Amino acid sequence: MKKILFIYLITLTLCCCGPDEVSSQDNFDTSLEINVTNAKGEDLLDPKNTNSFDQSKIKIFYLINAKLVEVYDGNKQSPRNFYVAQQEGHYVLTVFLNFSETDKYPETHIQWSENNTDIIKGEFTRTDNAVIKKTIWFNGAVVTDYEPYLKIVK
Repeated sequence: MKKILFIYLITLTLCCCGPDEVSSQDNFDTSLEINVTNAKGEDLLDPKNTNSFDQSKIKIFYLINAKLVEVYDGNKQSPRNFYVAQQEGHYVLTVFLNFSETDKYPETHIQWSENNTDIIKGEFTRTDNAVIKKTIWFNGAVVTDYEPYLKIVK
């Protein structure tokens, strides 16, 4: 009886996990991780730093139809389309970029404070089940080194 049950479970597993399910997984690589320091090397995302950006005041905007639209979705785990976490001893902001299909180079604006905004443009490669960032511009300059995160000085 144990052999029959074992064979049944193996057969069921093989039938339910076919190759079509593995190949149809979605791949979205549309986020960018950013570490922000000042000229003294102080981490401006570290909440313990008195000079740090107030995370509650950081806003993300997408340029949609030539208008800046603040991103907020209360149903998401990161409703303002970013989060800050420690990585390799630094605080890093992960921002989910605008990857709209209607623009060749969709723009994401990070408003660190009322008078301090950076603009990220992206070019994305698309397939039926994937959107992957290809080229990133930060304030108009092509970024070639953003692994493991983009390092900017403010």
